Amino acid sequence: MRLMYHKIFSRFYRWAGGCSDIVMVNSSWTEDHINHIWQCPSKTYKVFPPCDVDEFKGLVKDEDEAEDEDEGRIIKIISLGQFKPEKDHPLQIRILYQLRELLQENEWARIRLVIVGSCRDKEDAARVKDMEDLCKHLSVEENVEFRVDVSHEELKETLSEGLIGIHTMWNEEFGIGTSFFVSQTTCVS
Repeated sequence: MRLMYHKIFSRFYRWAGGCSDIVMVNSSWTEDHINHIWQCPSKTYKVFPPCDVDEFKGLVKDEDEAEDEDEGRIIKIISLGQFKPEKDHPLQIRILYQLRELLQENEWARIRLVIVGSCRDKEDAARVKDMEDLCKHLSVEENVEFRVDVSHEELKETLSEGLIGIHTMWNEEFGIGTSFFVSQTTCVS
């Protein structure tokens, strides 16, 4: 019965798409999925919603932390995203652990992974706690900082401190992913 229900629903869904004059999607993944189901590539358009990034484009790199461009500078790797499973923040922590194996001790001391995100509920808060425990288990807790539910101003300040951006999202609904990389006075989204 369930299989028959899905087949009937799929036929109605395909029919509804075939009746469309224009189809708009917001990612390559969704475009491929819709074209596979509706078989309408000639009327499917990928459209990205407008996003005001002017405020972020104006960020200036925080030079206060840079004692010496090569030696004393803390290298901040910024991860921005809600604390939910699809963001796979534990992978970032494990990557940091592997990075430690590649660096000399003085280089390692300069590395900071700053994970910025919001908690929607108790499950997200538990994920943050689990990640803090993972940091301790891997002995990288001195090199990882969690910034939870920060204000917009704190977010801008954090992004201005970053040198590297990292994003490890998987299996996200509609395949949406955004990463911010801040350097000197530019922001790319």
